[in-house]
Amino acid sequence: MSIYLYSHDAALAKKTGITKVGFQIFKSLNFNKVNFSLISHATKNSIQNEYDGVIGLNIKFNLLKYRTYTVKNKLKKVIMTMINLFRYSLKSSNFYEDDIIIFNHLEYNSEFHSFLKLCKSKKIAWIHGTPRAYLNTPAVAEKFDFFVNLYNSVDLVVHLNRTSLKNWKSYGLKTKGLVINNTIEVIDPTKHVDNIDVLIIGSINERKGFDFLFENLDNLENINFNINIIGNSKGDFALKFINKINKYKNINYLGLVADPENYVSSAKLIWCLSKGEGQSLAMLEALQKGKPIISTNYEAAEDLVINNKNGYLIKDNLISSFINLTNDLIQDEIKYEIFSNHSRELFETKFSNKVFNNNIKKLIENVATNS
Repeated sequence: MSIYLYSHDAALAKKTGITKVGFQIFKSLNFNKVNFSLISHATKNSIQNEYDGVIGLNIKFNLLKYRTYTVKNKLKKVIMTMINLFRYSLKSSNFYEDDIIIFNHLEYNSEFHSFLKLCKSKKIAWIHGTPRAYLNTPAVAEKFDFFVNLYNSVDLVVHLNRTSLKNWKSYGLKTKGLVINNTIEVIDPTKHVDNIDVLIIGSINERKGFDFLFENLDNLENINFNINIIGNSKGDFALKFINKINKYKNINYLGLVADPENYVSSAKLIWCLSKGEGQSLAMLEALQKGKPIISTNYEAAEDLVINNKNGYLIKDNLISSFINLTNDLIQDEIKYEIFSNHSRELFETKFSNKVFNNNIKKLIENVATNS
């Protein structure tokens, strides 16, 4: 039996949400006892540099062909097609029936769908959000039915929460599913960052809820705390948002920072404005650092925010609720300490590396036994 991990951008595992799952899978498996191979578009050197101290010499690397269907430049596409002659091709004949293939994501194309249907190995696929989280992204929503068919072509789907497991069934997902919560690579802070009251982490776009903030900026002009934003800022909306908040003295855009753990640990509390996510890694970092969270009441948020225990779920979608509850927590030191402790406890009991690694170990053992 061999185990394969398919993760197209594995070299970015410490920097991107989806492939942090792949990083933790590496840490949870005993490579001395299994024949393990990585299938990725990332090069061997880039992966070894990113996973320093985790990936050993006994792991095999298969460099995938470029996804030329995503390339619009004709010359670039021709060059990639030539290079693909020397790269690894995902063929069902490359795998045996007792092999296990873990897909950190699935590709949205018919060739990939055909491979899933023809391959006789056990196929496990992660799904990284509730249906609404996918439908909120127009490019994905157009292919939603095809996406469901892809997941119906694997043997087991790993969901991040019970909301996802339940809701995907209502959209036609028939594959057996189980829940394994996300985890994060815990990094201890190295310094304190002064004057961080509220911290928001996420790319500046509508899906992350920044349109809600944009529409309510005038209500934030005279608040008694500051709001700090960490995240990517590509696109027209991000540019418009950043330009507008420049005139608000209590709202600061900090950009992408090299040490977000320092900002999370220094913040008094975290805001999440998202319209839909699978399991926010930013919120997991907040839990691990013992920070109360005030969040929109999007699907699956209740896994991370236990209302009036470690934070608040805003059900009325009013910016005034965010403001009033923030003031309440900042001013009430006893309540703040209780919420902070509950965040840490929630992380340790549900989202820690230890819990995740045990779940992965059980998953592999169960699949191998039943293959």
